[in-house]
This record gives sequence, C-alpha cells and structure tokens, in this order.
Amino acid sequence: MPERSFALLGIPLAVCYRCCGIYLGLFLGTLMKNPWMHRSPATRRCWVLAATIPLALDALLPYAGLWTNTGLSRLITGL
Repeated sequence: MPERSFALLGIPLAVCYRCCGIYLGLFLGTLMKNPWMHRSPATRRCWVLAATIPLALDALLPYAGLWTNTGLSRLITGL
C-alpha cells in the first residue's frame, strides 16, 4: 500500500512504516552494547514483551475505534 510507506523521489519503498521502524531498530540495536540487557533469558523476554505491547496496541486499537494510527506512530512503535 503506497500510502503506508515512505517515498523516495516519489517512488514508494517496498516496506511499510512499521517494518521500516523494525528494520531500523534492529540495525541500531546492533550498534549498541548493553551487557545488562543480555544477562538472562528472562530479562530478554521482558524487553521483547515491553517492546511488543505498544506495537500491538498501535496495530489493534484502530479496529476497536479507540485510536487512529499515523505513519509516525507506526514508525515509532516499530522502532
């Protein structure tokens, strides 16, 4: 859907705002060194859950009519 993706020189990119944020977050995460984040599997699960909750809310609340997501909200929750 062209209206849900960034455009470069008028040509829409192949990924949506949210996926672009996810890819950017993965890239930026590889540049960071956080030894406290990788101490235990439980800590990693908590971080993944904490990051997934806003993304899921941004994706599901429009179906309930409680939220209207935008390109910026998709990008930020993906990030």
